[in-house]
Amino acid sequence: MRITATALGILLVMSSVATGDMSSASVQSYWQETWPGRTEPMSTSVWNGSTDESIAYVELYLVPAEYGDLGMREPSYVPDQFAPGRPSWDVYADYDGCVATWSDANGGSGEIWPGESGILYFTVDISSECPLGGYTFYYYICGDGSGAPPHDCYGSGGGVHVQDPSPVHPSSWGMIKMLFRG
Repeated sequence: MRITATALGILLVMSSVATGDMSSASVQSYWQETWPGRTEPMSTSVWNGSTDESIAYVELYLVPAEYGDLGMREPSYVPDQFAPGRPSWDVYADYDGCVATWSDANGGSGEIWPGESGILYFTVDISSECPLGGYTFYYYICGDGSGAPPHDCYGSGGGVHVQDPSPVHPSSWGMIKMLFRG
């Protein structure tokens, strides 16, 4: 219930700042806590705050990822209730570069129409040698060019926080012993 109320609050705030260009489009993400050697299924939502242009291209990438430390794969998309049967995305993940791309496959009027949102799914692989620390999601959104300029926007938020697994690993004996201490 709390998640639904929070999501509704975010959508209400976002809908109040809609503009006639792509500057109010956004990607909403969260921080995923993980550790080296893991594979994390993740998702993020994309909202089109434009009143006159559809989103035709979304790029999501992790910074400051080094070659081989983190990899994004298996991108997919689920439209919201306003867009059943649409979209037609070409999806691509550049494993080594930590980039996932969703691109309008059929041209035309974009895939996420004004006022709509959708969820982007992907998987992040964390190598066992990945340095500990935070890796932020950055995004680039491009419209279909039909509305007022600007036709694109950039931003950041959420990401992957790679931490030391020893004190928090869910299957460790230390964690189990902590549960039974009085």
